[in-house]
Amino acid sequence: MIPTIRPARPSDIPALLGLMRKFCAYHDQPCETGLERLQLTLFDSGRVTALIAETDRPIGYAALEWVWRPMDEHDGLDIAQLYVVDHWRSKGVGRALIGAAATVARQASASQLTIASSAQNPGAAAAYRAMGLTERPAPGAGFRVAL
Repeated sequence: MIPTIRPARPSDIPALLGLMRKFCAYHDQPCETGLERLQLTLFDSGRVTALIAETDRPIGYAALEWVWRPMDEHDGLDIAQLYVVDHWRSKGVGRALIGAAATVARQASASQLTIASSAQNPGAAAAYRAMGLTERPAPGAGFRVAL
């Protein structure tokens, strides 16, 4: 089954929270958010949004955060979190989420799309390079694509 990528809806909050807990556990971090805070952050603030990858249920997500940069004419969009469940990794789901995020960014006239990359996750860094993203130097190490 080919996954569908779509904007998150309020009805996705419980499933998104479950995926975010897995994301936090993967990075050995606590997950301090809850249902109400997720609702406020994703649907009431206008600053953060999310994309869902799903088959018959959600299998991944990208949390997208608008970033203001005084040196750019337009805002940037940062993929603050990208997560795909284990058995769907290396099957193009992350690539599809990043592609959908780039579309969201272009539609909003963003200047660039960025994503951080942890030294603890060399596989992700290799995947971003393979997708043609440009590596950013430290501080703020990660990858970017100009739009």
